[in-house]
Amino acid sequence: MGDAKSAIDTLTQLCGEELREGREVHIEGLGYFSPTLEATQKVTRKTKNKHLKLRLKGVSFRPDIRLKAALAPKVNTRATPCDSPK
Repeated sequence: MGDAKSAIDTLTQLCGEELREGREVHIEGLGYFSPTLEATQKVTRKTKNKHLKLRLKGVSFRPDIRLKAALAPKVNTRATPCDSPK
């Protein structure tokens, strides 16, 4: 259990560093984490140093196709008896 906790702690640290730098993180089989930003002041096209007027609002998540497939309902392939016509 300690190895798993250590791995999660390391993953959290690394993901946090990447997201803090504004980069998306992809964990294959799990999904994509990306930072969402919001302006701390009014920003227009003419605003200089826009990056200084943004802050981290949160983190969005988009599941990987493998995770989506794992969540999809399983199709029952067993044959079921049919009612006979009356």
